Amino acid sequence: MKKITELDKKTKILIAGAALLIIFLIFVVSLDIKQKINYQRVFRQYDEMLVLKKEFLRLKTQTGMVEDRIGLSVHENLSIVMEKLVSTIGVRNKMKNIKPFGAGQNKEYSIQQAEVIFDGLDLNELVNLFYAIYTTPKGLFITSFNIKKDFSKKQSIDARLSVKLVELKQGVTK
Repeated sequence: MKKITELDKKTKILIAGAALLIIFLIFVVSLDIKQKINYQRVFRQYDEMLVLKKEFLRLKTQTGMVEDRIGLSVHENLSIVMEKLVSTIGVRNKMKNIKPFGAGQNKEYSIQQAEVIFDGLDLNELVNLFYAIYTTPKGLFITSFNIKKDFSKKQSIDARLSVKLVELKQGVTK
């Protein structure tokens, strides 16, 4: 076997070319492996983004429902809101009294509280009242209620509700 220094020029060029070809092939294979690893990482991120997109849409829907329920645009007095509400379900004449008993304010929202007294409701009207309060576009909530049967009239119920109206202040961004 000849030493490398003794090889002729053609053989040296072939050996150098083969070495360069092997180095080039190793470089191409390593780039391909890096590209596959990068593709797998991007694919995992894409899957995570799809999951996050679904979660984002779910949360956006929930917050939209809450914002719609709170009624961000018009600010009204609690007594006006209650009178409109009971008028829509037809029990305005059975509402005896609205007594405001508390109010609070924060940087972002205001709270009004009142006690509303109804006399002579039947069970269907009471359920309709609860449903109307629950589905109102305002931030109207029942904090407590007392119900007692009116013994002077059969099938009649007297109700005392403590309600709270929560409203965002003007200029507060979502």
